[in-house]
Amino acid sequence: MKKLATVAGLLAVLAAAPAQAQDENDIAAYLGLNFTPVGSLTPMPATTPRAGWGFTLRVNQIDLFDDGDEFRTIGGGFDFGAGRARFGVQGTFTSIDCDGCDGLFGLGADMDLPLWASATNVSMNNASFAIGVRPALGYGKGRDDASDVSALSFATGLPVSVTMGQQTKFVAYLTPGFGWGRVRDDAVNESESGTRPMLGGGIGLANLVGGSIGINLGFNKVFIDQGETTYGLGFSWHGPAMRT
Repeated sequence: MKKLATVAGLLAVLAAAPAQAQDENDIAAYLGLNFTPVGSLTPMPATTPRAGWGFTLRVNQIDLFDDGDEFRTIGGGFDFGAGRARFGVQGTFTSIDCDGCDGLFGLGADMDLPLWASATNVSMNNASFAIGVRPALGYGKGRDDASDVSALSFATGLPVSVTMGQQTKFVAYLTPGFGWGRVRDDAVNESESGTRPMLGGGIGLANLVGGSIGINLGFNKVFIDQGETTYGLGFSWHGPAMRT
């Protein structure tokens, strides 16, 4: 139950630092986003949004309270294309690296919608540039003794990516965004919520092994005074119609 005892206790973890400028709503947003797949998973590179489907796997880590107890999240997802959009759903499990700590289960959903893409520049190793929009929803629930604690989140990001290469593609991407997060303790009927800016991104290789496999290193950060950053590794498999 340690770490996820009550909403008041969660907020006190970070609010106890005397130099912090944020209020309880800022801290609630930080926790609410990071307790759900919206914050606990690093973003993947956007895929070409055409009819098709694929799988994703991500392994992420953050020292959420800067106390040496790592939050480790593993998430699996399913993607499918419809028209110009890519839709995705994710399920996560987060463990906490400390004695007596309960973890979290999470569910998430997101969408990639392209806004603009440049023509491929053959003289620059087939480089192309793209901008999109990515709304995302997330839910998190404590397990065992922390089952009364839950989190809800919503965020919108603007993925910006540069892709280079022939068959195998190198991808570099950033996703600035803004999110809302809420933490709640049903046992005492108490909740807090707030909004915070976010930034995710990474580098990766796409269209490996016959054009279906992708791998990336990424990060995800909810901005708050003394806040920490999530880092992780992602893998993807997509059918021919959804390759980067």
